Amino acid sequence: MIETIPGPDPSAVERILQERANALATPPKAESAGDALSVVVVAVGPERYGIEITRIREVQPLSGLVGVPGAPSTWAGLVNLRGSLYPVLNLRVHLGLEPGPIGSDARVVVVSDERNAIALLVDAVHEVSEVSSTQLDTSMTRQGREGGGVIRGVTRDFLSVLDVASLLADPSLVVRDESG
Repeated sequence: MIETIPGPDPSAVERILQERANALATPPKAESAGDALSVVVVAVGPERYGIEITRIREVQPLSGLVGVPGAPSTWAGLVNLRGSLYPVLNLRVHLGLEPGPIGSDARVVVVSDERNAIALLVDAVHEVSEVSSTQLDTSMTRQGREGGGVIRGVTRDFLSVLDVASLLADPSLVVRDESG
């Protein structure tokens, strides 16, 4: 005689299939959105810097740079981008790096906060990259020319992430007319 074995309970099968579907539909565990930064990687001299993408308005080839007589050496001049004038900060000078010529790959990266916008003169723009805030070593930060903290942190592969908010709030960037 052949004995029949009862099949699995249909409600149990449905529950197991639903659990599996939920597990497969769940995205893999990753860092939370607040922990990862999307940065544009730029070259300034021999070094690489990351600029948080949410602070960037635009990136343009350097053209039409006009010097401003009497301006401090940290300011390369002014550029007109689609009818708006932006002061151009020479990051090499501001960060205390060795001065160098402006090459054909030079770009201006317009950064802003709620109140200010300036263009940063960089030697080249390389890529967009993700940086985890847990990868940033804040003990290796660098000060700007006048001592304001402008580096948020440095990754293991020596990418220095700029703190745009601190850069824009740096009092050493304010140009005052002291001739009068």
